[in-house]
Amino acid sequence: MSDPVSAGTRSTTDPTDAIHAQTPQVPDPPVTPPDEPPSPQVPPDTNPDPTREPPTPPMQPIGDPPPGPNEAPHVR
Repeated sequence: MSDPVSAGTRSTTDPTDAIHAQTPQVPDPPVTPPDEPPSPQVPPDTNPDPTREPPTPPMQPIGDPPPGPNEAPHVR
């Protein structure tokens, strides 16, 4: 066996197959870190437009209507 190509290596019909088989896996590009601010199209919970209604407060109890401007909030 004087053929150096087949000695210790797999014989392939296409030499590029061996090249692709030895190509290291390229890691995927890192995703956007979650600590970055959201896209500028979505404004934060601020109210820059005075004509727009203020954002509804989160965690509002179901069944209790939000207190009016002249009504004291319910004390639990």
